Amino acid sequence: MLLIKKLREYCNYSEREKRYLNTIEFTHTSLYLMAESPMELRLQTFNELRDSYLNALNKGEPTDKQGEKLLELLDRSVSESLFARIKSAMNFRCKNTLIGLLTDIELLSMIEEGRKPLEKRSKETEAVISFVYRRLGFDNLEKEFTISQDKGDATVDVILSKARENVAEYCCALHIPMNEDDTLSPFLLSQIDALIAANERLIKNLRRIQFDCRQKS
Repeated sequence: MLLIKKLREYCNYSEREKRYLNTIEFTHTSLYLMAESPMELRLQTFNELRDSYLNALNKGEPTDKQGEKLLELLDRSVSESLFARIKSAMNFRCKNTLIGLLTDIELLSMIEEGRKPLEKRSKETEAVISFVYRRLGFDNLEKEFTISQDKGDATVDVILSKARENVAEYCCALHIPMNEDDTLSPFLLSQIDALIAANERLIKNLRRIQFDCRQKS
């Protein structure tokens, strides 16, 4: 799986290729190459789980496990109200309602939502991204950069290197597989989606701090 390969390369900063000018360029490029994969894989997984569940529902025999897997993927990937309606319809085996809800559904992308202005972001995805941002210690790295005397690109390089170390530790804590032949669960796909969004946010915040500092000088 290409996403696992790129994530492993991103975490393993000792393998940084020499063609990159600095850590900033390496980070930008790595995040860009990973950005589309989580959503593509989540959509693929959703379509497979949805079709399996609806086929079983048509036969009158959907299992609790099928429903749980589908709900796991939809959690924080749709609005709270829609998630509640789907869960309720599953509990009562409302076939027509489920077909309508699951056929026209649009999953929320953590990465795309994270790029929107705050007032336009989904509160469900924002809650996940903010949690992952703090869990990765990015809020502390942001503070470290804010109080640093030197806010040049060399300091940004140092902060981003620390950020990647934190990402590697977080991946270990979540037991994200780093073998390209492995598969990723819906939960891990959503976590990687949020992880990339959190990394993009850190870079944006560091650049904002740099800009504000230059404006004052």
